[in-house]
Amino acid sequence: MIVAIVILRIMIAVVRIRFILGGDDALQAMVNHLHIGYFVLIAVLECLSAYFLLTIFASAKTTSLKAAIQTGLFQYLMRSTEVRLALLAILGTMRAITYSFQATAQSATNVASQLDRFAYTMECVFPVIML
Repeated sequence: MIVAIVILRIMIAVVRIRFILGGDDALQAMVNHLHIGYFVLIAVLECLSAYFLLTIFASAKTTSLKAAIQTGLFQYLMRSTEVRLALLAILGTMRAITYSFQATAQSATNVASQLDRFAYTMECVFPVIML
């Protein structure tokens, strides 16, 4: 999946260069479709990672309950990498869905594109928020 994501990203860069040099509107539609595939693959990969990490979290939780660790569960949840990745998977899935509804490239002209911008912003500031 990671190789497919890298290939799609390279294809997006190549088609964007051809669009800039030629100015063909059909190439912009191709870039949009490539982005949708790119975001969907990232979202699927994030969801798979989140699933496996949440199973690790569940086993760690049962182990910590057996060991009687006195740390609060909410603090452990917020500090755990597993939950952070699960939240990032939700953001990635939201981005994959909202990007397909954009009418024009790189502009927030309707509700779907504004939600896409919001999802993009949340992905960018995600590391800062989860500190």
